[in-house]
Amino acid sequence: MALPDAQRVVRERIAGALQAKPRSGLVEAAVTVVVEPVADLVTRRARDVRLRVVATTHVGGRGVRDPRVQPCGRSIMARVGRGTGVGDDGAPGDAHPGARQADGRLGRTVGLVTTLVVQARQAASQQRQRSESIHPRQERTTTAKNVSASGMAARRFEHFSHEHLGAFVVTAALAAVLVWLVRRGPNAERRVRVGLALVLLGCSGTYVAVEATRGQVSTAEVMPLQLCDFALFVGAFALLMRGRRTAELLYFWSGSAALLAMITPDLTRPFPDWYFLSYFVLHGGLLIAAATLVFGCGLTPTRGGPLRALAWTNAYGLFLGAINLTFDTNYLYLCRKPSTATLLDYFGPWPVYLLVAEGVALSGFLLLYLPFRGRV
Repeated sequence: MALPDAQRVVRERIAGALQAKPRSGLVEAAVTVVVEPVADLVTRRARDVRLRVVATTHVGGRGVRDPRVQPCGRSIMARVGRGTGVGDDGAPGDAHPGARQADGRLGRTVGLVTTLVVQARQAASQQRQRSESIHPRQERTTTAKNVSASGMAARRFEHFSHEHLGAFVVTAALAAVLVWLVRRGPNAERRVRVGLALVLLGCSGTYVAVEATRGQVSTAEVMPLQLCDFALFVGAFALLMRGRRTAELLYFWSGSAALLAMITPDLTRPFPDWYFLSYFVLHGGLLIAAATLVFGCGLTPTRGGPLRALAWTNAYGLFLGAINLTFDTNYLYLCRKPSTATLLDYFGPWPVYLLVAEGVALSGFLLLYLPFRGRV
């Protein structure tokens, strides 16, 4: 074999071995591509030298063998360390002193290479055993990381978790800041009212646009017709027009429906999922708007406010009932309870929970009116 061809073969064998055993089998790969080819080369070289010695010293002699049928590997390996002229069949072969001397040198060389091969294979075996004892721990660690990552991806919303309570803290803090700003003067009040109205309308429009773009729900389901969704438009109108009656309705709706929705949210995905953010921004915005109008601008509820709020709620419920029958939706949960755990689970089956919810709504409106009782 020519030298360039030999180099090409060695490079190919090295690349193949390293590709098959990139890390843990480097020693074994070295045995495969270096030691074993050297041993094979020495063995073939020993055979060629042996044949030349026999051909040049015993041509025509009695014990000459035909070089074309000379055993190529086993006869030389059978003479390792002995330097004798015994053939494969145990019969005396070429006993010339030159042949014995050549056999002795080649036998020692091949024996040394064979020892190297055995030692290299033992080292590779030990390294493979060490790798097998280490890799299971690495695989367990990798598996644990994958499970943890998948657990984070599949994590569900938990009631009263840190992120849930954090939404309450942020809402209360923003409401307190805006009430303080509104009380500073008419100019500050106007800026806060207009800015907050634009935020409510912008958040509502963004939610509808995103849900419609995703196409995961029907057009009827994505329309802002839930009580809290409709309350956003009531709140924006009250902020822009500074109307007492609309501010009163917003106060009762946000203090009952929006607050209850934040306490027992109809959510399955945690922070920072889009549904989590949009849910608490919209419902928290209602509470902030109501606090700004009532406690900042002084648009407090008047006598008869709870009954007026209940009448508006029932009227809107009748409208949503017709929408539900027409489009097979479930606005205001008039047809069935939400899929997640809410306060409605304690109100009995349908339609009993609707009657219980009516009484709870009136009780909530009356409790919200207590701080302003006696005002005309």
